[in-house]
Amino acid sequence: MDPIRVLLADMSPIARIAVRQSLSACAQVDIVADAAIAGMELLVHVRRATPDLVLIGVDQDGLGAVGGYRELSQYTNLGGSLTVFALPDR
Repeated sequence: MDPIRVLLADMSPIARIAVRQSLSACAQVDIVADAAIAGMELLVHVRRATPDLVLIGVDQDGLGAVGGYRELSQYTNLGGSLTVFALPDR
């Protein structure tokens, strides 16, 4: 079984570190991108990394979690499904 490809996008390095540490314990997870990115730059990273799962901060500038999901699902041309979870603000 192939690992789940995960992209982490949050402006907070602390949030990304915490999520990365939690996910690193799972052999079935491959973090393909981890960056302080937002808005349209996030869409570019998703297209490049082709993740199965995108974890984004709720505070995505110019995108927002719900709008981000809509944009990601339209902007990407992934062969499978794309799941997006929003990381809540602290």
